[in-house]
Amino acid sequence: MKLNSQLESQLGGDESGGESIDHSKNGNGKETTQRKETTIKVMFIASDCNPRLLTNHLESLAYSKNVPVVFVKDKKRG
Repeated sequence: MKLNSQLESQLGGDESGGESIDHSKNGNGKETTQRKETTIKVMFIASDCNPRLLTNHLESLAYSKNVPVVFVKDKKRG
């Protein structure tokens, strides 16, 4: 969970394009989560990811949200 909180702090806020999460308690003592919507401007996907099933759904998700997709190739090879 430490990694999630680090990523949330780095990506949180409207100026960086991340998603801000607000945890609050309602009257009956249960915790509710409210999320602020953000817009994604571009999605980068690793083209050499193995197995391809890890990133296969991202392309169709980006297409359904009208977000451009950029496939990135690793230059290290070897």
